[in-house]
Parts: sequence; structure tokens; C-alpha cells
Amino acid sequence: MISSLISLFANLWIYKIFSVNFLLGVLVLLAAILLVKNNKFFLLLFVPVLFFQIQTTNRPSLTAISNDDRRIIDMRLRAYPYKFLRLGYWLEERKESIIFNRVTTNLFENIDPNLYFFANTPRQRVGIKEFEKFPYVFLPFFFLGVYSFFSKKDKLFWLLSFFIPLAILSIIGSKNNLGPFSLFPFFVVSINEGLKKMQSKYIKIFIVVLVLVLIQIISYEIR
Repeated sequence: MISSLISLFANLWIYKIFSVNFLLGVLVLLAAILLVKNNKFFLLLFVPVLFFQIQTTNRPSLTAISNDDRRIIDMRLRAYPYKFLRLGYWLEERKESIIFNRVTTNLFENIDPNLYFFANTPRQRVGIKEFEKFPYVFLPFFFLGVYSFFSKKDKLFWLLSFFIPLAILSIIGSKNNLGPFSLFPFFVVSINEGLKKMQSKYIKIFIVVLVLVLIQIISYEIR
């Protein structure tokens, strides 16, 4: 119970979501709670969360080439030997290649732990105000939770909460001031699972450390 409350509310992300869109905050929070309980009704709330993610995310074209893109493509093409120019065209200029490169870029952006625990340092995005979505002290518990889930049999909803948003975000990108919030339930459940592994005698110490870290994060945010 304590671990669930900590993972749900001891983070800046959920309050950011509520401050921007109260209805979205309710949906995200309830979806996370249902996922913690492994309740099948999680999917009913998760669908509108995904809809909000799609509607509120700035979706750049997967095929449009800007002047800077053109410069980079030309620079890469000059690196190919003359007899491999045709190969260079297929790898650098074909529409399929451009789409693949942008989708994979979006994919890796959204699975980067820095985006969630370290305000995306050192890869801050232009036009997006980055913030620490979860306190960095949660990071080891997140990885521990992910590891624990892979050894479980009943993990369908947990997997869906990761792969469905990730597939969508890989296509639409992550240019959203609230970040990839459709992944919030996945992170909450994974962190919660990791926190449950902590021995009870260390909980009080951890809470003290967590409060200090949260004060630090909030002070950075309001500067």
C-alpha cells in the first residue's frame, strides 16, 4: 500500500498533468491504479489516455525534409565511395529509409531513462521544457520492478501498458510538454513492484531521502 502511494504521488509528473488537464489527470491516475491492481478495466481507461496522447502531441512529418535534414543527408552521401552512391541513396534518401530513421529515433527517445528520471539531460529538446518526471532515486527500483515482472506469469496488462504507447509514440514522436504521459501507468507499476522488494526497516530512511529529493526537484522547477 505504501509503495503504491509513493509511486503514484511522489513524483512531479502527475501534478503537471493535473495542472494542464484535470480530466486527463484523472484518467491517467485511475489507469495507473487499475494497472497496479492488475484490473482488466485498466484497458477501458487506457484507450482515452492514448487518445489524449495522440491529440496533444505535436506530430512532425515522418517524410518531410528540412534544409538542415538536406544538409545532413548530403554530408552522409559524400562519405560513400563513388561505386556505392546507389546504396547511399537507398540508405539516406529513400522515403522508406527516412521514415525508418525517424521512427527509430522516436523509439529510442521514449525508452531513454534520462527522459523520465533526469529531465532528459544531456539531450534536452528544443521547444520543450524538460522536467524530472520521477525522482532519480526511483531509478534502481524501476529497473528492479521491470526485472521482477519478466519473471511473472500474469503480466499481460503490464506489457500492453508499455508496448502500445511505445508503438504510438514511435510514430507520432514525443513533442509534448507533458511528455509521453501514456507511459505513466507502466512506470508507476514498475516502480511500485521494485519498492515492494525493499525491506520494511529501510522504508522510513528511504522516505526521508525521497522528501529531500522532491524538495530539490520542486525548487529547480519553480526557479
